[in-house]
Amino acid sequence: MLGACLCGCHQGSPDAGAVVFKKNCFGCHGSTTTQAFAVPLSGYLTGPNKHSEAETRRMIREGKGNMPPFGRRLSRHELDDLMAYIKTL
Repeated sequence: MLGACLCGCHQGSPDAGAVVFKKNCFGCHGSTTTQAFAVPLSGYLTGPNKHSEAETRRMIREGKGNMPPFGRRLSRHELDDLMAYIKTL
């Protein structure tokens, strides 16, 4: 497959990321503004006020404010999947 990443990197699967989101993020971030305890993630990485992917990854790993760190809870592949999913919101 020519499009495969030869360096062993994982591109992330939005479908797998949806599972990670539901398990770890949905309780606070919800799926709509009215359900969210924390900032909704719709457009977070793609909207007009988008945040950088690097900063978002760091926040997920290390936590910020009321958000706990997920660095020990999520594998690198799960984080890649989660980022791929957030990009679809």
